[in-house]
Amino acid sequence: MNGETRYSIGDLARRTGLTVKTIRFYWPRSSTGRSAPCRPGPRGSPFWTGLHSYPGVMRFDQHTIVLLVRPDDPPELPRDAADRLQDAHLAHQAGLVEQGAVLAAGPFLGGDDERIRGFVVLSVDPQMARELYANDPAVRAGRLVAQVMSWMVPEGQVRFEQVPVPRSMLEAAAGD
Repeated sequence: MNGETRYSIGDLARRTGLTVKTIRFYWPRSSTGRSAPCRPGPRGSPFWTGLHSYPGVMRFDQHTIVLLVRPDDPPELPRDAADRLQDAHLAHQAGLVEQGAVLAAGPFLGGDDERIRGFVVLSVDPQMARELYANDPAVRAGRLVAQVMSWMVPEGQVRFEQVPVPRSMLEAAAGD
């Protein structure tokens, strides 16, 4: 059909990493109620150009999210060892910020589930995020577990600025 490649919803789900349910929820409908056609976007784009060519169809930014979760049975460490591990975790995270892989990161405070310790937004795909956080010292030590997922928000709703991040607890406490 006009030289365009057509994709099944299953193929589209595999190619984008989205679930079929998510695609069906956001998929544009024509005035007859039938699914509208789409085709792949520019190289590296997680979106499909046909989705953007219909009036009223919202564009989305897709980010990779890591939730840093305390396991049910983390290893007990002496206070000084836990402090050194936290500094190593912060230095690892700061390195990922400097590389451009991490867009935003920080701890949760006073949440309903105290096991959920931190939230990270990344500019890399989920598999790369898994690899990066497998090397986090706190994850390697068993004090944290990295849960990786994709997050979609309306295009432009969330913006990230480059700001200094602490490389240690001393820097975090100093506010510099």
